[in-house]
Amino acid sequence: MKVSELFREYIWLIETLRQYDEMTFEEINDEWVLTEMSGGVEMARSTFNRHRDAIADIFGVFIECDRSNGYVYYISNESVIEGDTIQSWMLSTMKISNSIHESKSLYRRVQLEDVPTDYGMLDFIIDGMKRNVKLEIAYCKYDIETIPTVIIEPYCLKMFHNRWYVLGRLNREINGKKTSSFSLFSLDKIVWVRFTDKKFSLPDDRLSRLHHRPWTQAESTLAQVACRRSKIQTPGSSQC
Repeated sequence: MKVSELFREYIWLIETLRQYDEMTFEEINDEWVLTEMSGGVEMARSTFNRHRDAIADIFGVFIECDRSNGYVYYISNESVIEGDTIQSWMLSTMKISNSIHESKSLYRRVQLEDVPTDYGMLDFIIDGMKRNVKLEIAYCKYDIETIPTVIIEPYCLKMFHNRWYVLGRLNREINGKKTSSFSLFSLDKIVWVRFTDKKFSLPDDRLSRLHHRPWTQAESTLAQVACRRSKIQTPGSSQC
């Protein structure tokens, strides 16, 4: 089976359990055979168990069995796919892809917006975040002809108005005083990036806040200003 087909089945299983909260394996199969993906063939229990394991590994979503309540299956940590989480974003994106795939006749009637992203750059920054390594970046600032370079501690990535940003901490010395500040860098404005040999640590409590907190007003304003200056148009709206 193709990987894309497997992912469609994973998304279907997650969304079905979210819709019904609790379901027996037989009830899951009743819904499954109604889909085009099944071809009218029931899902084997071994396939179902492999899907559970894969969903846990890929999405961090745990499908548990409550043996005391008639052997019903349910998502035990649904909070990870709600709100502003990477799992929620992944599932939303794949769910849309599933819906479009199941309606091929609508391909020409569905318009998507291109996301300006250098995926090599995105992968490099993600790798730096995993290693907790400071990054040196050359950044094309608005209204400035030169291309300055800075060293940042890459704290988090976020998509805002279909554009990827990295939130970086800068430690600098100004007039003999050490200062620390945060800045947003749009990935499509980064000219180049390289690893330094300097490590940094991100406190667990700050990591938790960065992961779960909403986009702050200050960050939102910075991103909107960047968007306006780059003159990016969004469908159905004025220049952002």
